[in-house]
Amino acid sequence: MLPFDRWGINILAQLYSGLPYTPEGVNPSIAENTGRLPWVSYIDVKIRKEFNIGRTVVELYSNIMNLLDQRNAVDRYKINGWTGKPYQYGDADGRAHTIWSWREILKMMEPNAYSGPRRVNLGVRIKL
Repeated sequence: MLPFDRWGINILAQLYSGLPYTPEGVNPSIAENTGRLPWVSYIDVKIRKEFNIGRTVVELYSNIMNLLDQRNAVDRYKINGWTGKPYQYGDADGRAHTIWSWREILKMMEPNAYSGPRRVNLGVRIKL
């Protein structure tokens, strides 16, 4: 049996520009959707190894989603219209020129404004 016999690997890399949004402080009828969220990137990897135990075929596999654990802003309705990024501590209210308190910003910060974190699935398939 060769060491790299019956292995499989799939790599999916995605890179695309962020979604459009309308920046705060501009006339929406003139500048609608002129801002863009940051670029989005993902790398997903699937690895598998198949081998025989008697007449049974056993496959070990691993699926890794978001391999580099990128924190991508994906929801344009949950972003700070002044910065073009999801809300974070230290952001300011552009109209009042004041920094939001931590309680105010905590209400605006939403975890689902970002893509999911890295996920790793491990498994075994048995083919009789």
